[in-house]
Order: sequence, then C-alpha cells, then structure tokens
Amino acid sequence: MTYLRQRWLWRESGMVKASRVIVPRPLMVFAGAIAIGGILVGVGLNAAGQVNDTFIWRMIWAAAGWSTGVILVGLGRHIGLARYLWLGVMGGLISTIVLVLPLTFGKTGLVFGVAWGAHVRRRWDGDSGP
Repeated sequence: MTYLRQRWLWRESGMVKASRVIVPRPLMVFAGAIAIGGILVGVGLNAAGQVNDTFIWRMIWAAAGWSTGVILVGLGRHIGLARYLWLGVMGGLISTIVLVLPLTFGKTGLVFGVAWGAHVRRRWDGDSGP
C-alpha cells in the first residue's frame, strides 16, 4: 500500500499519511443505532399487525439511508464540505419518502440506484454544483 501511495496517488506531493478516522466514533455508533433501530421498528410494527411484510424490506433501505445520511452530515461538518451536508440531508429525505411509497424491495433499490448513479454521473461530468 505504501508503494502504491508513493507511486500512483501522491506522485508529486510525496507520501501522505491518510487520517484513520474522519467521522468521530460516537457519530458512527449513533448511525449504527439508527440503522438497527429502524429495522427493529419495522419488525415490531409488522409483528403488531400495523404494516405488511414489504414494509420491513423498505425499512431496510430507509434505515440504511438515514444512517448513511447522518454519517455524511457528520463528515461534511467535520471536514467542512457542503457537498456532504447536502448529500446527507437529501439521502435522509429520499429514504423517508421511499419508505412511505408503496414500492417493493426491488423497486426501492432501483430508486436508490438511479438516484445515486445520477448524482455520481453528474460529478463525473464535471458539474461543480451540490
């Protein structure tokens, strides 16, 4: 890894030691609790008969989106990049919207995949927007 960093990644600037932890550990624990808690809420609501079986599967996507959103917001605040703040907030909102829509697990995955792919594609095309 040291050879690759010196040879390819930081050819002009020399060896750069990457930071081990960018997002504070308590925030990572909080994001993990959100993911696990969201899934447990979905299972609990299903066991109580309040929601159907597909809600649990959609809750997996939503809980993953919420926890990733929390991590991205924390990362954006920690290193001072507004792009990560925007991406984290939008990911959390889209996760919530997808949760309440009557979609199957596969369709929900398609929504997330297309949204992420559109964002990444836009970044590759050189757009400097959020």
